Amino acid sequence: MIQPKLGVPLEGKIRVQLNLKVDRAANIRINNIHKFPDMVFPIMWLEENYVSVGCGEGYPVYTNG
Repeated sequence: MIQPKLGVPLEGKIRVQLNLKVDRAANIRINNIHKFPDMVFPIMWLEENYVSVGCGEGYPVYTNG
């Protein structure tokens, strides 16, 4: 959303994802662990949002979408 008079954004988002890369352990032969492929496990997702409520002066708010 953009404030029409000033042209400044009224909404912002930050998104972060933390992944863990696990490589195959070819030298471990217990319980067929050596057959597992290389994988990436998602560990954490963080999302922070900021949304301004209106313009405060009665101006319409334009959205792109």
